[in-house]
Amino acid sequence: MPPEDPFAAKCFFLESLPPELRIHVYENLLVAKCPIQGPKARKGAKYGLGPTVLRANRQIHDEAKPVFFGKNTFYVTAITEEPAGRFEPPLLPSQLPLVRHLMIDLLYFPEAEPGAAAYVASLTSLLTTYTAPVEVQLRTLHLTANIPASSSAEKILISFIKCEQNRSFAQTLAALPLKQITVSFESPDCYYRCVVQPAVLWEKSLLLLACQVMYSQSRIRIAKMLSVFDDAKVEDEAENKNEGEGRTDLTPFISWAGSSALGLLGTD
Repeated sequence: MPPEDPFAAKCFFLESLPPELRIHVYENLLVAKCPIQGPKARKGAKYGLGPTVLRANRQIHDEAKPVFFGKNTFYVTAITEEPAGRFEPPLLPSQLPLVRHLMIDLLYFPEAEPGAAAYVASLTSLLTTYTAPVEVQLRTLHLTANIPASSSAEKILISFIKCEQNRSFAQTLAALPLKQITVSFESPDCYYRCVVQPAVLWEKSLLLLACQVMYSQSRIRIAKMLSVFDDAKVEDEAENKNEGEGRTDLTPFISWAGSSALGLLGTD
């Protein structure tokens, strides 16, 4: 006797609901409140999802799969172990056409040049999926740099140097059929957030923006350090803070043509 197909089973409760209510159930079970990271990046954090519903039967799987991939934001980060260029979450080529929301961390650690270059090449290949047919449409893209507290400017900038050298990466970003792309830099004490039209990422340099952010961040830190010794106030322009996070908004220091600052509105 051939083994039973688990996808052939019935789920009478869900199948008795009208389609719109089933979709609502899938959304509650499968859509996270924050971007979904891969297992290495999330470090054991849980999202409170119920992915077992995808294995209920074939009908429910086919209905729920587009909800999971289409309504969640997937947060792509580098995997620095060999082979170079890998990233997580492990999105399969067959799944990419269903994904509508991507967040990509551009930083690569450790900052070895071959690995960083391979990572940018992998991101270019990933994003190329969304530049061709109309039916495969990305709805939101967020490019970010989540900067660790102990990282030097040199370590941070190597990733952006590789983005700059790989012109196919900028060309692919510019070809995306999006009205705007969010760009952000997040560190423990500072942040910068803006939105740009895709074409700006071909015309302007992400490396130049990263250099401005790193310089402005250093300037803020030095001003705060000096204020401890001479009781001077940190310069007025450095006091544009998000009091809830205790971090400095670097927007007043950054000049990047074609961008619109987001400030606090850019938080996810």
